[in-house]
Amino acid sequence: MRRLALGKRGAWRRQAGLSACHGKSLSLNLGVVFGLVLSLFLGLSPIGDAARAQAADGNKSPFTILVKVDDAVISVYDVRQRMALLKLAGDPRTGDALQTVALESLVADHIKLKEGERQGIPANEQAVANALANIAQNNNMSPAAFEQQLKSAGVERETFDLQIGANLVWNELIRRRYGDRVVPTDEEIDDLLKGSGEGAAQARYQLEQIVVPIGARANSAAVKAAFEKAREIQNTIKSCNDLGPFLKRYPAKSGKVGTMTVAQMPPPLRKTVPQLQLGQAADPLRSSSGFHVVVLCGKDQGGSAVRQKIYDRLLSENVARFSESYLEDLRRTALIERRQ
Repeated sequence: MRRLALGKRGAWRRQAGLSACHGKSLSLNLGVVFGLVLSLFLGLSPIGDAARAQAADGNKSPFTILVKVDDAVISVYDVRQRMALLKLAGDPRTGDALQTVALESLVADHIKLKEGERQGIPANEQAVANALANIAQNNNMSPAAFEQQLKSAGVERETFDLQIGANLVWNELIRRRYGDRVVPTDEEIDDLLKGSGEGAAQARYQLEQIVVPIGARANSAAVKAAFEKAREIQNTIKSCNDLGPFLKRYPAKSGKVGTMTVAQMPPPLRKTVPQLQLGQAADPLRSSSGFHVVVLCGKDQGGSAVRQKIYDRLLSENVARFSESYLEDLRRTALIERRQ
């Protein structure tokens, strides 16, 4: 049986991600969701060795209740099912360690669902179904084939629905409670890109230019006049839509420069262009042809894949930080009864 690519990029976007907030996507892929779930449980107080031992006892009835969380119950069957789901999601733990994470994750899920119920945020069956379909698609399966894969791993559909539904509710609770504080800002992403140099190296810039020509025998006065004209053009251009009249006036060498990375640019442009805003013109540069006014007309921000990777990492860190505190607060007020 092959492991399902539950953590594959894009497998868990809008359905299991945080909802949009002020126009910014708060999506988390499934790997982030499961990684967050697993990391949070390590910081929680363990339910107890007796409950875990009962879950591990192969002779124990699967319907033996191990823990009550408010009005919900967690049975031996539930723990075994969650263990199977965690293994399918790629958790490397085995034995007691996996049982502990499974039990704690179930307790946390019921706390999340109870808080969602209190705030009027029920588990959305359609969103869970959409998530299943999305994950199936990213594994090149139909939803029916994906459900069959779950069953082949010993995981019932209801087990999947509980895990995913609880996280959908939790993500909405986080969004309501913390809002924009969870979302990485463009400035934070830009700072990391600058620090690593990776984004700047992969960014692609679409450049156009106006070339004010200088005759081969131009005297200093003619050179000065050409420079002043180039400077005037620079100050006039506010967007690439402003290039038209100048392209008609100086058609010989003006026009598209091309789309290129910093490494592909002429040395004089390598420091200047990354500092430009879209539609902004750089200071005139002189060549044997004349004065070049280079304009930034397009930019692939920091290399989209690199930027998305940084966004996902910052988002998961922010969500983990807020989630740990929030979940611990709810846990202190929850009625958790351990059955010995």
